[in-house]
Amino acid sequence: MILRNLVENAHRYSPEGSTIRVSVKAGLMPVMAVEDEGPGIDEAKSGELSKAFVPHGQSLRRHWPRTEHRHAHRSAA
Repeated sequence: MILRNLVENAHRYSPEGSTIRVSVKAGLMPVMAVEDEGPGIDEAKSGELSKAFVPHGQSLRRHWPRTEHRHAHRSAA
């Protein structure tokens, strides 16, 4: 459910035409990551990701056991 909420949040807040990446890093404690180009998640609200969709504010990167959300910065090219 947390992964689904992260992907839904990334979809709702990422700019149109941007990329959303979901990946898994194998190991003793596998890590799932959702990377997007949206505004990020406010650390104070990060615990709400296990609940149904809740809008979130800005931050750069948050971690949870086995899952994480990464905000990818777009370069000004």
